[in-house]
Amino acid sequence: MFKCIYSIRFQNQMFTKYNIKFPEEDYFCVNENAFSVADGVTRDLIGGEVRPYPKTEEEVRYIAAHYPNPSGAFQSSKIIADNFVKYIKSCDEISEQSVLILLKEQMQMFGRLIKTEKLIMLVKIYIVL
Repeated sequence: MFKCIYSIRFQNQMFTKYNIKFPEEDYFCVNENAFSVADGVTRDLIGGEVRPYPKTEEEVRYIAAHYPNPSGAFQSSKIIADNFVKYIKSCDEISEQSVLILLKEQMQMFGRLIKTEKLIMLVKIYIVL
C-alpha cells in the first residue's frame, strides 16, 4: 500500500552553509502497509554543555565536533520507528488501543536500555491512524 518514492533529510542551515555534516537525529521506516517517522530531539553537547544557535563557522564546527555521534536521539528514533512498523505488520486490526499498548511497551523497553546501555531517549512520536 505504501511506497517510498522520494525522501530527503534536511540539515540545519548553518551546517549546510559551511558544508559540515551534523549527526542524524531523525529516522523513518516505510513498509507496504505501514510507515513511521520518529523525530529525534536535539540534545546537549557532550558533557552537558548548552550552546545557542551558531552564527559563525567556528561555532558551527565546535558544535559538530562536540555533539554525540552517533546520536542517542537517532538510535532511539530508529528503534521506535522500526519496532512500530514491525508491530503494525503483525496486527490483523490496528486501533488506537493497540498503538497505545505498543508505545507503552516501547517506553518500558527504553527504561531497560537506559539502565543497561546508557541510551538517552529523546524522541517525539507522531501517530496518524
